[in-house]
Amino acid sequence: MFLCFKKAYYYELCTYIYQARNLLSMDHDSFSDPYAQIGFINQSQRTETIQKTLCPTWDQGNFITVKLYEEPDEIHHDPPNILIELFDKDQYGAPDFLGRVQCSPFVRLVPDEIKPTIKLKWFPIKRGRDDAGELLAAFELFLVN
Repeated sequence: MFLCFKKAYYYELCTYIYQARNLLSMDHDSFSDPYAQIGFINQSQRTETIQKTLCPTWDQGNFITVKLYEEPDEIHHDPPNILIELFDKDQYGAPDFLGRVQCSPFVRLVPDEIKPTIKLKWFPIKRGRDDAGELLAAFELFLVN
């Protein structure tokens, strides 16, 4: 059994990570050095690291270009999830996991489509089943072709 796709569609995911609040403290000085790793389909990007804070402000946008094989209407109604994982960067050793956010992007199929501008939203950060802060961000998926 195999799948056949008639056409590939190119999309651009616009991610805007503004800030987080109430992150977990992972360093001995009661702070963390947080950064966010954004994963979508088979690609990832990360924010800069903000030193010694539990409420970082990144104010950072990124673009990720992906190729999807589902029909645009299917993507519009059931978009792929975005996974944002937050870490505390350590000077030595592996970074400490702070928590994660899983969400769906707002999908825009027609570039000139008049729709409300996407707004920042607070997403709960989870570490296992526990609350681990909140992330203020926005995600929009644009059909390119």
